[in-house]
Amino acid sequence: MRLSQAFFPLVAATLLVTGCSSREPANRVISQAEAGVEKVRPDASLYAPDQIKVVDDHLATMKADFAKKDYKAVVAAVPDFNTEMNAVKESIVSGQTLASAAQTEWETLNQEVPKTVEAIQARVDTLAAGKLPKGISKETFETAKTDFEAAKATWAEASAAAASGKALEAASKGREVVAKTDQLKNQLGMNASVASLAAPASGTTQSREPAREPAATSKPAAAPAPVATPEPAATPEPAVTPEPAPTPDPAVTPNTAVDPNAASVPEAPTAPPTN
Repeated sequence: MRLSQAFFPLVAATLLVTGCSSREPANRVISQAEAGVEKVRPDASLYAPDQIKVVDDHLATMKADFAKKDYKAVVAAVPDFNTEMNAVKESIVSGQTLASAAQTEWETLNQEVPKTVEAIQARVDTLAAGKLPKGISKETFETAKTDFEAAKATWAEASAAAASGKALEAASKGREVVAKTDQLKNQLGMNASVASLAAPASGTTQSREPAREPAATSKPAAAPAPVATPEPAATPEPAVTPEPAPTPDPAVTPNTAVDPNAASVPEAPTAPPTN
């Protein structure tokens, strides 16, 4: 919206001064171009840095032509300048859309990643305090600790980027941390430990099986089911209300059959032939 508002006066000026070689119209074009660029510069610096550089270069050329008193060249440059400004606008809109999605992604990462980092830290502390389990060598553990410190540093950078309003950078670095922590969980045997925790739960099901036998003794609960079924069967019989239905039917049919208006219908078409 700001782009279109800042952009329109320049187009209007072009229409007014086309073919004019005087200084004042060319000066107005330069002024309007500068104002339009400055209005979009904050957003363009974030979402369209390459496009705004092209616009700046073009504006510099227009100023040089103005300094050489080539006012026609200034006015003639406006259509191309407007096209470049449109490219800036499109890039800003696209960038803002991506930034909005990245902000949503970052909010999710900011809730989940700290929990993962905390769990990995607890695992590292536990392994460092005792004997390493089977499948995790000392070299693997040392490498994992180094990678974990790097992941925490990357997460700090992601948090700083988010605090600076750089959602795209924050989300990108956050994804890097997620990939690294997934690898660390495998290196530290965290996934295997979770599987081992689930194993005793399956073993305890044998002791719980006899508890299912009294559930079979609760079959009398199925008895009320057949008792309830015959009772609703008797209800539809008194609900037979078709008898009042036939009484209104004959009353309706004579009315519809008695349409003497049908006789008047042929009289209506007789009027057009009289005309």
